Amino acid sequence: MAKIKQEMFNKVLERVEMDILVGIYRPRERLIESEIMEKYQITRNATRNIFDKLMAKGFIKRIPNRGAIITDMETKDAKDLYSFRLHLENYAADLIEKTISNVNLDEVIHVNFEFKKAVKDNNLLKMMSTNISFHETIIKLSNNNIVAEVINQLRTRSMRIRHYLWQHSANIQKSVDDHEALIEALKNKNIDELKRINESHILSPFEMYLNRKDSSDF
Repeated sequence: MAKIKQEMFNKVLERVEMDILVGIYRPRERLIESEIMEKYQITRNATRNIFDKLMAKGFIKRIPNRGAIITDMETKDAKDLYSFRLHLENYAADLIEKTISNVNLDEVIHVNFEFKKAVKDNNLLKMMSTNISFHETIIKLSNNNIVAEVINQLRTRSMRIRHYLWQHSANIQKSVDDHEALIEALKNKNIDELKRINESHILSPFEMYLNRKDSSDF
């Protein structure tokens, strides 16, 4: 019974995290305990435990007299994060180049198929999860678990920025096209092209985020 309760708790926690990542809850928005309880059909104690987990992961912060607030990323922190992420992504691409002759792209292609299906179904949650899986699968080709782990952590921290890109269908299509171009670069063993496409793919939501932040469009 305890195991079942833990599994249910983990599923709800994952749902709340994903709702934050895709922008259902926006930066600086307050999470109201009673509303979370009703929406996800969980107890007050479970809700508070979820808030503790979200705070530990940096998704929310507690402000006196206001409660739990969705965190927003400061501009400098966002710039530092993306700069470091691009550096590591390029390093991972160099590692992939060393082993690319033995690379099997079947898993990458399969995950991208699932991403495109989610886009066709207009399933934003599935789009988000399969997009994460697509990039994780490419990074695994570097055959360096430490680099992959750090990049995946940075990508997770930046996912709250990506939902700004996906608010318009043209930007969603760009993600689809970028994925196809990344796969083609891998097929052709063209690491320079892989880096170029990946940099554009990574920076598009970041640049849109900065533009909206400058215009206070939140």
